Amino acid sequence: MSEEREAAKEQFVEQNLMQDPNFLQQVQGMEPEARAQYIDQLFRDYNGEGQMAGDELTMAADLLNTPSAEGRQAGRTYVAANPLEHIASAANRIKGGNDRDAAMSKRQELSDSRSAGLRQTGELMSQMPAVATDPTTGLQSVNDGAKMEFQKRMADKLAQEQAFGGMRT
Repeated sequence: MSEEREAAKEQFVEQNLMQDPNFLQQVQGMEPEARAQYIDQLFRDYNGEGQMAGDELTMAADLLNTPSAEGRQAGRTYVAANPLEHIASAANRIKGGNDRDAAMSKRQELSDSRSAGLRQTGELMSQMPAVATDPTTGLQSVNDGAKMEFQKRMADKLAQEQAFGGMRT
């Protein structure tokens, strides 16, 4: 299954990047590990993973808000809480704090990865020549307008992510 997924990613990249042969050449010219990492960043499901991290934060908040153990009134007699109930409550709060920290670092890692991918794409686009030569026809076309529009979109996305504090869910 993993080999099929990798083949599908490679096919998608080559089909979609073939529209701009200079960009494809830039990607193919990367070191194999850097290229694989870049393609993985392109195909990562940031929204899905961000939603999962948000769900984990919600579950962690529920554990953090575990009520303390309390005694009960049985008729005219007060029955104190079992010491094991106090231990369970404390353990849930500790687990909730640990889960919250893990979910927050996962969200931060997702945000950093998305920003790095956008930044790397912008850098690749900025290294492209102003005149593109189509290898199939040999025709040249001016590439600056599309390149500048793409760079502006990438800069806007980065600014938007930073304005919202990283990942949005």
